[in-house]
Amino acid sequence: AAVAEVGSTDPKALHEVLDRSARHAPFTPAIVDDEGTLTYAELQSESAALAEALLRRGVEPLTSRPLATYLRRGRRLVVAYAAAMRCGAPVLALSGDLRDASVKLERNQDALRVLSAQLLLVKADEGLPGLAGVRAAADAAAVPVAELSALAQP
Repeated sequence: AAVAEVGSTDPKALHEVLDRSARHAPFTPAIVDDEGTLTYAELQSESAALAEALLRRGVEPLTSRPLATYLRRGRRLVVAYAAAMRCGAPVLALSGDLRDASVKLERNQDALRVLSAQLLLVKADEGLPGLAGVRAAADAAAVPVAELSALAQP
């Protein structure tokens, strides 16, 4: 995904914009969520560390096979997206907020299977409903699961 910086017509990858923001305004809030504030410098550092951990875990760069995520909306999801961009991997955000649990499970199963995700990134202690079903779908599709807290942090 590409974004254009304010005042520029030249699109940049998300992580490039984040890196530039971290250099020019490191203590400026990048994300404010229920956990507090994450600055651009913190976002850069966390996403770079996660990208390194994902590559060590075997995530392949420059492939059509996505890194799947089952995370709440907030800092962890943004860090995961930026890390995937740093790895050169597309992202598949699985549905965690559909009201119909059977539709959500079927949709996530199909996405994991059809898109042949490289890895499913989860955070068990977030309490996101349907995690057991998503883990089962990943097992059925032979997609390895990685717990976010077990991967390297800066």
